[in-house]
Amino acid sequence: MWNWMITLTCTLVGPVLAAGPSWHVFNNTNDVSNVHNQSVRRVDAVPNASACQSLADVEGAVAWTWHDSEVPRGYALACIVRLDGVWAPVGESHHISGFKTAGHPPVPPQPTPTPTPPVPPCSLNGILVRDAAAGTAPTCMCDAGWFGPNCGQLNLLAAPPLAEQVTSTAATSSDNTVANSTWGISVVGPLLGLYHGYMTEIANECLLGSYGVASQVVHMTAENPIGPWTRIGIALAGFAHNPQVVLAPNGSIILFHIGTALPAGCLANCTGTSGHTVQPRPAGCPNPSHALSVAVADDPAGPFRRFPYILDSPTQPGGATSATNPSALLLDSNGTLLLTFRRATSATVAVYRGHCDTPQGPWFPQSTAVLHPTVAGTPATFEEDPFLYRTPRGFHMLTHREVGKAITAGGGNTPPPLGPWLCGGGHIYSTNLQDWFYGESVYGGSSSDASQCYIDFASSSVRRDPLRTELTTLTSRQRPTIFTDASTKKSYLFTGASVNQSEYLHSFTLVQQINVTTT
Repeated sequence: MWNWMITLTCTLVGPVLAAGPSWHVFNNTNDVSNVHNQSVRRVDAVPNASACQSLADVEGAVAWTWHDSEVPRGYALACIVRLDGVWAPVGESHHISGFKTAGHPPVPPQPTPTPTPPVPPCSLNGILVRDAAAGTAPTCMCDAGWFGPNCGQLNLLAAPPLAEQVTSTAATSSDNTVANSTWGISVVGPLLGLYHGYMTEIANECLLGSYGVASQVVHMTAENPIGPWTRIGIALAGFAHNPQVVLAPNGSIILFHIGTALPAGCLANCTGTSGHTVQPRPAGCPNPSHALSVAVADDPAGPFRRFPYILDSPTQPGGATSATNPSALLLDSNGTLLLTFRRATSATVAVYRGHCDTPQGPWFPQSTAVLHPTVAGTPATFEEDPFLYRTPRGFHMLTHREVGKAITAGGGNTPPPLGPWLCGGGHIYSTNLQDWFYGESVYGGSSSDASQCYIDFASSSVRRDPLRTELTTLTSRQRPTIFTDASTKKSYLFTGASVNQSEYLHSFTLVQQINVTTT
C-alpha cells in the first residue's frame, strides 16, 4: 500500500505487488482505471516509468501511474497522469506510480476523526457544584442512593439478616438437600398489593454448576420488596435461567431469560446422589443453547407463552446467536422496549429496539454503541449480567464485573477459585445510548480487592471494616437488579450470592435496600 510519509520525499515509487484491478483513490473515492475520465491524460506506448514521470512533469500533473507490458485490458505501456485533485495511486503488480518532482505533492485529505465525547460528570448520578466563595474546583453532589467523589458507589443500607433474606432457608443453610440453590430475582409491582418476583432456582438439589440442565424460573410474591417472600410455583420449567421481567403498558408480564423448555424427563435430578451430581438422563436429552429467549403471560402467575431464541433467526435483523444474559427496559408508555445482553470484553455495547406487542421480534439493532475507557478502567475487563435502567440523567447498566481474573470455571460442578472478582459490581452509563462510559466499582473500594465482597447485615453497626465481626464477607455477589417502588420511592438491590463457600456449591438470593434518604 502507498506510504504517504515516504512520498513526501520520494518522487518515484517502486512496484508493490497486490492483487485486483487497477484502481486509485481520488478525493477519498475509488477511481477505477477503465473509467479514468476526471481531468486525466493518457499517453500510450510509453517505454518505461522514467518516461512517464517526465511526461507528468511536462504536463504539470499532480500524480502519475505507468503500466508495464504485462498489464491486461489494453493498458500495457500506458501512462496515466492526473492534472487536478488529490490522486493517491494504490500499489499493484505491474504498476509504478509517483508524484510530480517539483515541490511537494498536496497532502491527501484525511477523514476527520470522530472526537471522543467528554466523560459525563459524576457518573450521571449527580451534578457538579462549585463553592464560589472558596474558589475551589467543582465537586460532585450525588443523587440519592449514590456516594463517592464521582458518585460511583451504591449507598447501601445494612441487609436483612440471612434468616430474613429472599430465600431465607437457602441463605442460612449450606446444603442443597435443605433448600435448593437460587441465583437472583427480578421484581415488578405492586399489583393489587403484591410484589411479584421471578427467580432462578436450581431444581432437584442440583448445584449451580449444573444450571444448564437444572435451572428453572419460579414465581415469588411478597407484600414488601424487602420480604418475606413466598414461593408460589414454577413460572418457566427448565431450562430457564437469568430472568428479567418487564411489566408492559397493557399489564402483561414479559419475561426475558436464557434457554428453552427441555423435553419431559430431561430436567436434571440430583437428589440422593453423592456430591449432588446429575443422575443419568434419558437418551436423547439435549444440552440446550444459552441464547436469549422471552415468555409472555397475561397474569403474573402465568401461564407463559414461550418464544425461544428470539435473536437467533434467519429473519431477525442483525441476529446475535450468542446473545445471553439479557436485560430489557420499557422506554416509554407506547410500549417501546430496549434490549441488551452480555458484553464480555467487547468495546461495543449491543442495544436492540423492539415493542411490547411483539417481544418475540423483530428486534432492530441500534447504531454501534462504543464503551469508552475512563480513569475507572477499560472495556477489556470482563462484564456480564447487565441490568439496564434509566434515570432522569441518562441510561445505566449495573453488571457483574470480573477485575483481575479472566472468567474461568472448572466445568460441571467444579467450582472456580474464590476471589473478589466473583463479587465485582460494575457500572456503565450513557446519555444517548451511543456513547457509554466505564464507571466505578459500585460496591466501594478498589475494584480488585476484597472489599468487593464485604456486606453489612442488619445487626452490623459499622460499614466495610474487615476487623469488626459484624461485617460478613460474601464469596459471590452477581446478577444485580434494582427495583424502584413507584408507590414508596424506595429502591432495592437484588443479587445472587453465596457465603462461606463457592456459589457453585450453594447459593441464595439476596436483597439490600438502597439508601435514598436525602439530607
